[in-house]
Amino acid sequence: MLWHPETLVQRRVSSKISATNTLPSWTWAGWCGDISSYWSPIDYVKSQSSTSSLADYCHTTCRVFPRVQLYCAQTVTGPRRRLDGPHILCQYRRNARNPQIPLPTGWSRHTTHVRSRHELDMKNEMDIQTFNESFHAFDKDKSVYYTHESDPGTHFWYPIPIRDKALPVTIRNLEPYLFCHTERAFLYAAREAYKYYPCATLQTKDGEWAGVLLLNGDDRIFENHIASNDTSGNRISCEVIAISAGHAANIISEKFLLPEWEHPDRPKDTPLYEYINVLWIQWELGIAYRKAVGRVLKTAWKGLELEWIDVVLG
Repeated sequence: MLWHPETLVQRRVSSKISATNTLPSWTWAGWCGDISSYWSPIDYVKSQSSTSSLADYCHTTCRVFPRVQLYCAQTVTGPRRRLDGPHILCQYRRNARNPQIPLPTGWSRHTTHVRSRHELDMKNEMDIQTFNESFHAFDKDKSVYYTHESDPGTHFWYPIPIRDKALPVTIRNLEPYLFCHTERAFLYAAREAYKYYPCATLQTKDGEWAGVLLLNGDDRIFENHIASNDTSGNRISCEVIAISAGHAANIISEKFLLPEWEHPDRPKDTPLYEYINVLWIQWELGIAYRKAVGRVLKTAWKGLELEWIDVVLG
């Protein structure tokens, strides 16, 4: 769900007026336009060869951590299927910290003492230590990596699930509804120019910087949805829900990935930029629909009036 538009996008509609199988709003497939999942990072990759299929996707220190348990279903009231993918990946990550646990089939463990590019971008040794403890807490010397026989040119921080090629591929029909129990907050989106993507700045009620929204549509939403209780005239009220957590190292190379990176109010004096990944939602007949994805500064999120709610995403 962390995909975002690189340009303005529009909802994809069924070619049959009477069709009821419209693609859900939470998936990239439900929208027309240029879509990217680049800041939904591949945090298990340490480095790769230039010919690796992952070459364009792991040059970032962004990391994502599960925060909610998702379920899916064909209908709002139908049986639900638990989605365990992110949690399984976290279990693989935890297992990598214990060298006594046997490696999955096809994986090998290696050691190196070469400092990573991101470590070289750190300002001092204390930042490097904090960075490593947060990102790669698998071995004390941070020198262990893994390879898989199917892609020996890619070095992994930990093994990941690999499909057995001998088994048939299971193709499922799209289950359009997602369910979760998560935290909700209300913020304000303010018009502000960003360099790379169609964005809006997230602010608290008092106007303090809280994060960023990556918009699906253009800023005419401000003209149609100006908050009635906002005297500044260029903010709209946003209902957002937490979907995961994340962080990135406070290094200059991330400015090309995260559009809020150079915002003057974003904290830059810590080794890590920590945030909560959120969806801006709008309700229709008890179902929430995605309007945008964004990030809220973790400390700002903790200071909001948070409420736990049950959500059905369509």
